[in-house]
Amino acid sequence: MSDIGNRRWALEKGRRDEHKKVMAEYDRTVYYPALKQLRAECAAEGHGPTTAWHDNGIGWSWNYCTKCQTRLNITGPDGATAAD
Repeated sequence: MSDIGNRRWALEKGRRDEHKKVMAEYDRTVYYPALKQLRAECAAEGHGPTTAWHDNGIGWSWNYCTKCQTRLNITGPDGATAAD
């Protein structure tokens, strides 16, 4: 039996791992701070329209702002709420 599937999986995993390593500093110093600022600006404007409800299957649900992708209206089991 061929191990091509396993070799393909290992190759793809190696690519993902290398991508994470190469992008780590950029994400930490540029991407995440800029995304945080963008989401704060969107919140100040009142967020845009939202997506359909998402449900994780264990009692939590939410929707997203269509402009900045912030999770909104997070509700959990028995009416619990959580800040993102």
